Amino acid sequence: MPKVLALIVLTLAVWGSVCRPGLAASSSEAADPNVAVDSTEESAIPDDRTLEANGAVIGEITLRVNDIFDLNNPKENNALYRAANKLHIATRESVVRGYLLFKSGDPYSRRLLDETERSLRNTQFLYDAFIVPVRYHDNIVDVEVITRDVWTLTGGVNYSLKGGETSSGFEIEDSNFLGYGHSFSLSHSVDEDRTSDLFRYDAPNVGGKHTNIIVTLGSNSDGDLYGLGYAKPFFSLDTSKSYGFNIEGEDYDESRFENGVAVADYHRTDRLFEVFLGYSDGLVNNRTIQWTLGYTHAERLYSPNDKTRDPAEVPENDAESFPWISMRYIEDYFIKTQRLSFFGRTEDLNLGDEILIKLGWSDHSISSGSPSDEVIYELSYSRGLLVGPDRYLLLNFDSEGRIASEHSENVLNSGRIRYYEPHHTRQVFYTSLLVQNAHDLDDPNLIQLGGDTGMRGYPAHVQDGDRMFLLTVEQRFYHERHFFEFFYAGGALFFDMGRAWDPDVGPGPNSGVLKDVGAGLRLTSSRAGKGKVLHIDAAYPLDGDDVDRTIQINISMESEF
Repeated sequence: MPKVLALIVLTLAVWGSVCRPGLAASSSEAADPNVAVDSTEESAIPDDRTLEANGAVIGEITLRVNDIFDLNNPKENNALYRAANKLHIATRESVVRGYLLFKSGDPYSRRLLDETERSLRNTQFLYDAFIVPVRYHDNIVDVEVITRDVWTLTGGVNYSLKGGETSSGFEIEDSNFLGYGHSFSLSHSVDEDRTSDLFRYDAPNVGGKHTNIIVTLGSNSDGDLYGLGYAKPFFSLDTSKSYGFNIEGEDYDESRFENGVAVADYHRTDRLFEVFLGYSDGLVNNRTIQWTLGYTHAERLYSPNDKTRDPAEVPENDAESFPWISMRYIEDYFIKTQRLSFFGRTEDLNLGDEILIKLGWSDHSISSGSPSDEVIYELSYSRGLLVGPDRYLLLNFDSEGRIASEHSENVLNSGRIRYYEPHHTRQVFYTSLLVQNAHDLDDPNLIQLGGDTGMRGYPAHVQDGDRMFLLTVEQRFYHERHFFEFFYAGGALFFDMGRAWDPDVGPGPNSGVLKDVGAGLRLTSSRAGKGKVLHIDAAYPLDGDDVDRTIQINISMESEF
């Protein structure tokens, strides 16, 4: 199955590179250099290609940071929404300026304006962002940056029911703390495995210097966790340098499952330290290559806990220290679209290739957990294809693991194909095929199938193994109405089919291919940040020898439709 999937991905990639719609034409077209330019007074604004061909430069940059609600709109001008605007701390203009990839006096470039829009849209505190020319005079273009804030301070009780397992708790979170674009959260949660208290502070683009800092502290009923990260990443396609470090640690109780049943229990401790330094020549011919050198030390330590029945169940400790090098290749063929992962907002999709190759070398003389020298690798490939009017095929392939002269371990291969086809303005047909294959995993529970991982008609952990496939088919419905100028609603009729198995383990009570059908409601607020889509699904299982043939209800907050 993985070989077939890889062949499909390769074939589509080659075909897409030949048939990438419209991209070759747009990259070769240029404005007529003979177009007259009025250099003495304000005049009509030429199109982007003409401005670039005539060497126009950026003049004044103005910001319009809109509040959550537009009080000039009668539908939004009411007591409740006026109060929300007053209580909300608006994003500071200095924060928005810190994301700009251009300044006054720079040559006008639509590409840089578009990339800045994407960076702004990718934040958690802005609903959307647009940059438009507003005046033209003396071959100088004044531009306006238009953004709209969302309500970022949230808190209260949360509840989730997925795959027959419940979780609950409360949380206080703000993804735009004091208008600085930073996020913090305090949470308490209870689920089937543990009780957790967590504090996290994430400060992206500190002081507009494109530097990120992340601090995490947590206490669980079965252990603690901590994290500290500092990075100056490749902030844009033209960024030339990156560097940083990351420290993480966590200990917790873990169970190993076979055929949906816990067969081993133990305590696990993870430790990670990583440091890196990167370089790039920037964007050349619509492509950028980012090189990074780094060093990683990771430990996985295991010990018995109060649930351990047999000390032989406890895995052996593992540690590795290795230098590594990575290459990330990105083609800049981004387009704006809608109704892929969200609805009611602009989405950015790259129709070009994105490739990551990361290779490390673990010397057994300095890696206590490695019996022999190993190559540690990570590969990923993604691409978007426009296969018809507003019809998209998205391809993703990932592989990671460790390879020695006589064996390989912790190998996980994943491939996914997603297809979107709009039927009209209110419906989209969506299908997804996910295939995974693993060998000698450090985490034996990495591949599981159940209500919490896509088979919505079944309990959690209904199947597990070292290979899996999951087919999802949905007819999605979008309501055009903007309810109370506050949220959008949608729904889906769906069919899921999948299986997880291990050929070396005998069949369990629910082995074989599983299928379910169901319907779901989707709600997302136009005044909240990205990744806030409420899913309410009802699904009925069609297979399984030891499954209650009753409707399963799943309620969760997801990152996309």
